[in-house]
Amino acid sequence: MAEEIEILKMLDESKTDIVKYILAILGGLGGFLFGYDTGIIGDAIIFAEQTLHLTSFLIGLSVASVTLGAAIGAISSGIISDYLGRKYTLIMDALIFTIFAILLALSINDLMFVVTRTILGFAIGVDSVIGPVYIAEFAPKNTRGRLLTFQQLMIVVGIFVSYWVGYALSFSGNWRLMIGLGAIPGIIIAAFRFYMPESPRFAIIKNKVNELNQALKRFGLIVDQTAIQKVRKLQEFESQFSARDLFRKAVLPITLFAIGAALFQQFDGINVFIYYSATIFEHLGYSPTSATFTAGWVTGFGNLYPVFIAQFLLVDRIGRKLSLVVSFIGMAIALLLGSWLVSLTSYIAGLSLLAATMIYLFFFEIGSGPVLWDIMPEIFPTALRGRGSSILAFFVWIGDFVVSFTFPILLYSIGISYVFLIYGIISALGILFFWFLTPETKGKSLEELSKELWYSKLRKA
Repeated sequence: MAEEIEILKMLDESKTDIVKYILAILGGLGGFLFGYDTGIIGDAIIFAEQTLHLTSFLIGLSVASVTLGAAIGAISSGIISDYLGRKYTLIMDALIFTIFAILLALSINDLMFVVTRTILGFAIGVDSVIGPVYIAEFAPKNTRGRLLTFQQLMIVVGIFVSYWVGYALSFSGNWRLMIGLGAIPGIIIAAFRFYMPESPRFAIIKNKVNELNQALKRFGLIVDQTAIQKVRKLQEFESQFSARDLFRKAVLPITLFAIGAALFQQFDGINVFIYYSATIFEHLGYSPTSATFTAGWVTGFGNLYPVFIAQFLLVDRIGRKLSLVVSFIGMAIALLLGSWLVSLTSYIAGLSLLAATMIYLFFFEIGSGPVLWDIMPEIFPTALRGRGSSILAFFVWIGDFVVSFTFPILLYSIGISYVFLIYGIISALGILFFWFLTPETKGKSLEELSKELWYSKLRKA
């Protein structure tokens, strides 16, 4: 049924023009807010721990609380977006982030710090799901991977900006200003998102014909009443599926793959380098200011340029599966090599950590980083895309919480060398996981993928 809809075929085969690039950037700009918060907390916590008298346990909890909130936001995002729509959910996220970034900067004790970061995380979690879903639902099939990669690009741009803001303010130790500045892009993003059209595929599922027509006009597409009637038939077809179908035996492997992919992306240790890079360098003997500068240069730049390689050279050419496998091979080598090198003298350890971090970040950003956000909305059908993507993102944030909360404890109990060894072994296992289980989505329409991965199997069940 789905492949017969002329409107969807027109969307899939339409030109990737400036309008689509702008909307992809707007959809992915929640990633900038996430990236800014992710990067700035590593610098801010060095100074906030003195003001708020944070123990190592509270440092871990303060950093990780945003991921706990994000997990709650992610698992709620499908329900929220089904009620508000994709557009207004994205506006809501940016407004919540803005408000609680200000409140976080005004924290007077550790409790307020943790609670406001948790609510801030809720907005980030919702946006991390609905941003990619929104982009996927209008993107042409041959450039969908490139447009979806704007989510990861915005994350790393946010991280890059945050590191240099952190470095500039590290001389004064003004952690409140570091955090509060995040409210400025938040309100700007919310304002621009009012001009976005609703997702055309969401409008189809909810039978919102006026919003569908408005969205299609924005994309330069004109349809007749016959096409609209077919849309109504598709709505009737899709409405028979519910969230329970995500756990039906016939399609359970896809849901389990999504969960496993999310956990592997986090348990490879990426957010240790993002949240705690300054802490790691300080642990190796750098001064707080030098640690912040080094973290900004290595992690900021190391995250940024590989995303362009993934976006314009890899993801729509070699496909999602090979990108992920190559990514995990490189990360495993970098982590295992780094585990051995940092166990040497402190001077060699400092230099080797720089090299290992750059290699690791390169391979993360050409595969594991962007491709998970690409594949998240692709492997679920439109009727279940919000709910299915929310499950995947929920486990991304749970994994992030576990890693960010346990790292300070592991660092001071077993040392950085053994921490890298653990993440390296997990990355090596990820090679096998993605090689054998990843469904290839490159060059296929969302409806083709829905039929291949879901509808044909559910009909037989």
